[in-house]
Amino acid sequence: MNVHAPPTRRTHKAATGGRALYTNRDHRSRLYGMTLVELLVVLTILAVLSAVAVVSTETVVRQGRFEATQRTLRAVEEAVLGPELFRAEDGSLATSGFVADIGRLPVDLAELWSPGGLPAFQFVPAAAENLDPADTAYADDEVVVPCGWRGPYLRLPVGAADALDGWGRPFEADVDTSTSEIVAVRSLGADGLAGSSPDDPYSGELEVAFVAGDADRYRTTVQVSVWQRGEDGGLEMPSGTGTLTVRLFGVAEGGVGVFPPDEPESGYPLSAEPESAPPSFYFDNVPIGPHVLRAYVEGTDRKSAPLQVHVHPLRSTSWKLVLDPPAEQGDAVGGEESGDGEEGQEQP
Repeated sequence: MNVHAPPTRRTHKAATGGRALYTNRDHRSRLYGMTLVELLVVLTILAVLSAVAVVSTETVVRQGRFEATQRTLRAVEEAVLGPELFRAEDGSLATSGFVADIGRLPVDLAELWSPGGLPAFQFVPAAAENLDPADTAYADDEVVVPCGWRGPYLRLPVGAADALDGWGRPFEADVDTSTSEIVAVRSLGADGLAGSSPDDPYSGELEVAFVAGDADRYRTTVQVSVWQRGEDGGLEMPSGTGTLTVRLFGVAEGGVGVFPPDEPESGYPLSAEPESAPPSFYFDNVPIGPHVLRAYVEGTDRKSAPLQVHVHPLRSTSWKLVLDPPAEQGDAVGGEESGDGEEGQEQP
């Protein structure tokens, strides 16, 4: 009985012409798989990388919402107050924005993109029919004031019906209960709650305020000095008889308003012997915007030319007016800018 031994590597090599032929068992012995420990390590690394990516993406998104809120608040601020260095078409400093056109702060943010019942922009003479009944005694048909709504001052995204912060929530508004005007606009931040969390830099409130304590950002004091044109064409102290006063014409609720000085309230009595300094008049709480100044000697025909100025709290608010001389000295009439080259100009 022949017993054949199992084929050896040599036998297979001989049978295949000298090439080594390995069995399946030999081939399987050369393959290596991942152990359970190795697989767990890989999965752990992938989980860590995924977590880092999610955290990084969330931070970017939150930062983007924060910056979007800041941009919108800046747009609201400029819509209400106008650009600080706004210039007219001729290059001269001017004013724009809601306050400049309406004469007050908005009572609803919607007034920045929708006029509601506000009058449209136009140039309105300070005639008696355009003034408050209490002010008709101060009517002056030669004075013209630009006023009225000419927005939108704030443009909303397409399809939006309200101004929203970066988290998609409407802005909060602080209202002056005595006037119903909005004095501050704010976002409550990422968490939508008042106050802030020390653990979340994006939870703090973001705000733009138009009134901060006793300081108004939309109103200021205007000072006006009055001079007289001398016989030689130069300027001198005003003289003559009568009571000198100055009136400021401006925007009130989208229409024309006239305001007497806060100091001196009763005017300045002229005399044949002029004082050593020109009389000065002060107007308090004058809002941003175009205004017209004019000096009058009550009870006479003496007056300065109308002087249009643009009032802004961050610019010079001091101007001078020039009266015509008393009748016996001539018939010159004038109105001038302030000595610092501010933007006042005579009205035609």
